[in-house]
Amino acid sequence: MRFETGACLALAVLVTATSVTGYTIYGQRQDIDSLVPQIATARAETAGFTATLKAASDTYEDRLASLDAAAVDLEGKIEEDTNAVTASLGVERDRVNSLGDGFSSLARRADAIKPAFKVGKRYDAALGPVVQITDGESTIGTGFLYDKEGHVVTATHVVEDIDSVTVVLSDGTVCGTSRVGVSRQTDVAVFKLDKPTGITPATYASSSGLAPGDNVLALGHPLDLTNSLNVGIVSQLHRFENVGTRSRERWLADLIQFDAPVNSGDSGAPLYNEDGKVVGMVVARIHPLLGDGLAFAVSSEVLQNVADDLIKRRAWHYGGLGVYAVDITPGEAAGIGRATTRGARVTNLQVRMAGSEAGIQKDDIIIGIGSITVNCRSDLYSYVIARTVPGQTVTLKLVRGGVETTVSAKMTAFVDTGRFEWISSMPWTDPPTPNRSAEAVPGI
Repeated sequence: MRFETGACLALAVLVTATSVTGYTIYGQRQDIDSLVPQIATARAETAGFTATLKAASDTYEDRLASLDAAAVDLEGKIEEDTNAVTASLGVERDRVNSLGDGFSSLARRADAIKPAFKVGKRYDAALGPVVQITDGESTIGTGFLYDKEGHVVTATHVVEDIDSVTVVLSDGTVCGTSRVGVSRQTDVAVFKLDKPTGITPATYASSSGLAPGDNVLALGHPLDLTNSLNVGIVSQLHRFENVGTRSRERWLADLIQFDAPVNSGDSGAPLYNEDGKVVGMVVARIHPLLGDGLAFAVSSEVLQNVADDLIKRRAWHYGGLGVYAVDITPGEAAGIGRATTRGARVTNLQVRMAGSEAGIQKDDIIIGIGSITVNCRSDLYSYVIARTVPGQTVTLKLVRGGVETTVSAKMTAFVDTGRFEWISSMPWTDPPTPNRSAEAVPGI
């Protein structure tokens, strides 16, 4: 009975537990069933959101592709615009460059006339030393006051055929003169006024400071047109030229070549630099039938050396080598195996003179003297005339038989008393040619 009662109790507990479990499962199923619609709704919302997101993504891709196409198109337009602007800038740059060239041309023209204005501001001071050289009746040339002692310099060829020289000063005063001395080798003549003057003489600058392209001015009395100022530039330096005529040759060394327009009556005129200082004395121009813009002036170095010597000793004492030299032609250079025409070839020497005593020989090529390179005969002759004195020892660089060598020469003393001789009256190692050919020029 007790066993039955226990079994019934266990059965009752089991039934109860099963009922509870079943109820619980039922409740959970009810809960799950209630979530199914929510899950379906969520799935539907997710699908809708996914669709919306895909649509947005597709739209973004389309827009991105459109932007890429627009960017490519914009880059093309930018390149086109850049090319157009570059081309336009090129045109404008060309115009600016053209304007720049125009301004540069104007600047060069301004520079060319600048010295005229510069000296023009001191025209009275520049004109002050300039005098008219007359034969008592008409103006035959120009000169200028050399120093405070009343010495006047002019060109020898202006006065060499005149017995009495009268000058007219810049203030109109007429003065007689006495001859101090003349040099035909340099075309420098010195006279002295017969009465004092209060006019300030010329001031000087070294012509060695000049260079081709420098501005120069000539102030003279051409063709009785008194006080004419002409402007030009230095064309070249250290020329050695025959500036005379067939009947009266004048070989002058260390000439300044310039292009200021000078004419008959300007011989003896001062050649000024743009600071108003004398750098030379006008002595010649090439005849217009032969050329234009070719005028020559004795350098201020030669002018002062000669004038000072004439004033001191009534003659010009100068040093010489006693050699005769010519320029080398291309044919001669090829014939002797030289690749250059530079140098001066010795064609004759005088006995017992500096050159022969130093060992210089015929056909030697002089390529240097002192501190300079000899490119042509003009360099050699101009150096000797302008930079040496009697008794001075100079070094010469030679080429003999294709080999360079060096010799030292003690300059022979010569005196220019006003007779146009150069050194041709001295004995030569070989007799000079009797005709006046292109090579028949003075020795040095």
